[in-house]
Amino acid sequence: MQNQKTDKVRKEIRIYAPGMPIDGTYDLIMTCCACHGPEENRQFVWKAEDQIYYQEQGYKEPPARCKGCHKKLKEAQRAAHNATHSAAAKH
Repeated sequence: MQNQKTDKVRKEIRIYAPGMPIDGTYDLIMTCCACHGPEENRQFVWKAEDQIYYQEQGYKEPPARCKGCHKKLKEAQRAAHNATHSAAAKH
């Protein structure tokens, strides 16, 4: 069953500006802080449904990275964590 808010989502996209209310009403165009290249290549859409999920999970800030960069960051963090713990286990 779909959330009532997602049933009312308007299919309009707006450009996100800091301080803008995030209520899951519109898809928002965000700028990834980790992508390299021109501004237009760094943009991603943060879907209204995902905004509602963020609110339900208690997140206070919108995503700073696109899904690809977020995945790369998490993989790098896991690799560093595993390397640290495997080195510590050898001693």
